[in-house]
Amino acid sequence: MTRQAVHNQATRVADSHTDMTENNSPRFAGALLDWGTPRFDQTLKNEIEALEVACLPLSRGTGSGGRIDGSDLAVTVISARENGQTVQARVGVFFTEIVGGCSCGDEPFSQPAYCMLQVTIEKQTACAGFELIDESVHDITRT
Repeated sequence: MTRQAVHNQATRVADSHTDMTENNSPRFAGALLDWGTPRFDQTLKNEIEALEVACLPLSRGTGSGGRIDGSDLAVTVISARENGQTVQARVGVFFTEIVGGCSCGDEPFSQPAYCMLQVTIEKQTACAGFELIDESVHDITRT
């Protein structure tokens, strides 16, 4: 699909669809519109950071099995490529994990965490899916 064809399809999707599908998959029409331009990374970052944290598979990326605090989510685009009918990107996600106390008197504590996700955006619908890249799970407080 040419850059112009992707742009035309993304424009139709943006004009005719909401930001979420019926099965709660996000639509990234803005990122699809900006695919192939210098704006793509920032647009994808903004669209991911605007999602509810429950839309992302971050709980599988926690180092201590804690809950995710979505208030300080930060995304960086590592790489992106076109793959047939999809645009795929690897993104790094920085977030805070809230870990429950280890004994009766312990209070929960927060720790910074990081993982990488594969984002796949369908060109025809702008529907996005996420997959955790397992080897990327890090408790960034450890060296």
